[in-house]
Amino acid sequence: MDTTKLVVGQELWANSGVTDIKVKVVKITPEGFVHVEPEVEPEMWDTHPWNDNGLIHFDREGISRDGTGTFEGGLWELSLTPRWPSKEQAGMKGN
Repeated sequence: MDTTKLVVGQELWANSGVTDIKVKVVKITPEGFVHVEPEVEPEMWDTHPWNDNGLIHFDREGISRDGTGTFEGGLWELSLTPRWPSKEQAGMKGN
C-alpha cells in the first residue's frame, strides 16, 4: 500500500492471516511512517499485543514495523478493504 496517500483520521483495515481489524490513522511522520489506532473488542487486547501506547506502527509500504501481527498470519498489513467479509456482507445471520 502506498502510505503517502493516507491522511490523519482516515479509517482503513489491518490484515494478518484470517484476522481483519478496523484501524484509524492517528499520525503520519515526515518519513512516511504511519501510526494507527486499532478499533477492537477489549478481549483482543489480551491476545494481540499492541505497542505500549495502544498503536500499531507501519512502514512506508504499509507493513507493521514493531513486530505486531497474529501468530498464524504474520505481520499486520494495511489495506483499504477487509480481506474477509463480515457476517452481514456474507449474508449470515446470528452471532
